[in-house]
Amino acid sequence: MPIFVEVTLIAVAGIRLTLVAGSSTEEPVKGQPTFRYAVVVVALICAGVALVVAIFWPFADLVARHDLSSIPRAQQGSQILAALDSARDQLFQVCAGVLAVLGFYYTARGFLLTREQSELNRQTLELSVQGQITERFSRAVEQIGSTKLEVRVGGIYALERLAADSAREYDKSVVVDVISAFLLSHAHSPAGATAHSSLPDVNAAITVIARRNPSEDIGKVSLPRIELNGLRLAAGACLANIDFTGAVLSGANLAGADFTNAILDDADLSGADLRGAILAGASLTGARLSDARLNGAQLPGADLSGAHLPSVPLIEANLSRAVLVGTELAGSDLTDADLSDANLADADLTGATLVRVKLKDARVHRARLIRVHLNGADLTGAVLADAQLAAADLAGAVCVRCDFSGAKPYDAKFEEADLSEVDLLGLHASGARLAGALISEDARLPPGCRRDPQTGKLVERSVDGPR
Repeated sequence: MPIFVEVTLIAVAGIRLTLVAGSSTEEPVKGQPTFRYAVVVVALICAGVALVVAIFWPFADLVARHDLSSIPRAQQGSQILAALDSARDQLFQVCAGVLAVLGFYYTARGFLLTREQSELNRQTLELSVQGQITERFSRAVEQIGSTKLEVRVGGIYALERLAADSAREYDKSVVVDVISAFLLSHAHSPAGATAHSSLPDVNAAITVIARRNPSEDIGKVSLPRIELNGLRLAAGACLANIDFTGAVLSGANLAGADFTNAILDDADLSGADLRGAILAGASLTGARLSDARLNGAQLPGADLSGAHLPSVPLIEANLSRAVLVGTELAGSDLTDADLSDANLADADLTGATLVRVKLKDARVHRARLIRVHLNGADLTGAVLADAQLAAADLAGAVCVRCDFSGAKPYDAKFEEADLSEVDLLGLHASGARLAGALISEDARLPPGCRRDPQTGKLVERSVDGPR
């Protein structure tokens, strides 16, 4: 290979290495190459090329002569040029390999330095954004403290926008805390005063709370004893995981609202519209719900111990696994409701309508079920020990394996009811009207009764039990 070609290859490799080393013209971080540094590298590369030529040229001659040392001198003349070219090629390949390694090193180093610069830029941008959020937060807090209504409303919605713009859960939680504090200080009205929920700023604040994502809350939102009577919220409002202990929400339109795991202990929900509301796992102990509407409400696992729901419509409501110990449900309509595995101990259901209700495996001991309508209800495995069932109508009910021990079913009707695996002697002795009930073949029949083999129903010649 001609010498000028070899020198050109080395120079090109050196220039490439220089371009990699001096590629950044921005102000570098510590250790990053500068333009002046790149110029120095160019000079060193040029000096290196000259050094290579000065050292390896005679060295290549020595290598060639060594390779031809075994050939007589008279025959070396025709082969000396080929040996020199071969030696120079080998030497320059070594140099090119060294330069390639150096080029790779500087390329990798430049990549790492570029990544460090990018990370520094990202951190700078993040600090700038956080600074803007802090400024916006301070301004919004000043606005909600204004004496002008429109300024307060604007500040509330500015906080909501800030929470939406911020990627940090902490910022979102702080916004909710600030709006909650605003509600606690503004949503209280003296007796007889206009409902505070009708005020635009209070309504805006609770609307923002109802639009938040509860999964981003840090802890439970606390709004105890807040007064929002007459509140109107859009369907699907999210009030989950909020502490409404002692709150006044009478007459509120909360249809379809989500109260999952909310605390409504001793809250006043009288006259509230809770149709289709989700109250799964909610606590409503001692809550007042007279004249409220709960048709289709979802209350699985809810705790309504001691709550007041007289004459409340609960048609098709889901109360499975709910705790209703001592709950007042007299006159309520629970047609087609699901009370499977619910605890209704000591509950008052006098005159209630439980047509086709599901009470499978429910605990109804000591409950007041006087004049209750349980037509077509499913009470499979239910415990009604010591329950008061006077004049109750259980026609067509499924009472398989029901426990009526100690119950008082005086004048209760069991026509067409399935009483398989039930103590008929105890029911009959307590004055229940068992004529027409479906019984199993091996049932122990009360005195004066027999089983019709064709229909499987109990035939009673007379009702001799105490009345």
